[in-house]
Amino acid sequence: MKIEIDSVNKVVKPVGKVNLNEFLKEVQKLVPNWEEYTLDVTVNINWNPPVAEPYRPLSPWDEPYKYPPLPYTAPKPFPPYQITFCAIE
Repeated sequence: MKIEIDSVNKVVKPVGKVNLNEFLKEVQKLVPNWEEYTLDVTVNINWNPPVAEPYRPLSPWDEPYKYPPLPYTAPKPFPPYQITFCAIE
């Protein structure tokens, strides 16, 4: 556990991860008037830019294995026509 203590500006700064119980015991042991000090915790987050690929529309002739072939179904024959004759007298 590393602790930086600035007695001029009265700042206590932990370096890295510290156990809170150990930190308080060490600060009370090293700095008798620790109530006057401020705690400085700085967190640096390094953001990576998102990886974006350019838009490319999909087409079946680019990669034909992506599109499975449609199953073949034979066309249904037309139903027989029924013609009804009606005679009007």
